[in-house]
Amino acid sequence: MAAREKVHSIRFNQDHGCFICCMDSGVRIYNVEPLTEKAHLKESIAGSVGHGEMLHRSNLLAMVGGGAVPKYADNTVLIYDDCKSQLVLEFTFSVPVLAVRLRKDRLVVVCRRQIHVFSFPHSPQRLFTCETRDNLLGLCEVSPLPSADRHILCFPAHKLGAVQLVEK
Repeated sequence: MAAREKVHSIRFNQDHGCFICCMDSGVRIYNVEPLTEKAHLKESIAGSVGHGEMLHRSNLLAMVGGGAVPKYADNTVLIYDDCKSQLVLEFTFSVPVLAVRLRKDRLVVVCRRQIHVFSFPHSPQRLFTCETRDNLLGLCEVSPLPSADRHILCFPAHKLGAVQLVEK
């Protein structure tokens, strides 16, 4: 694999029917069955991308710059609308973003010592922030429950070896 094709992250969407591949050469989105490339955001559009997440099978992608030739800062989450072929939202933080998670009604942004949860996608507002232990890997998952008004957020707890669960 060429140096310009370095892969930084791979994430399945929520129904595991597609996945996003974030690389130095941009972003590629693949369908699982049949295995085909659905979209490709070239380096000229996205730069190199460190982290990404797609929202189900919608046109919305969350991306964070990273890698060899980032076009955008590593402390900014960009929401890209593939139908409009443009960035539609931007969230900037004072520290690098280590992971991003999407749900139909939530955007979760993971930083080294905090996790920020926003309403999403219409009129995004910060709902709450959780303090975490030093989380260099950006470990965090959000899992929807049967009720659309609730979700479970899990991440490393302050006690070493423990996991914190937050239900909101």
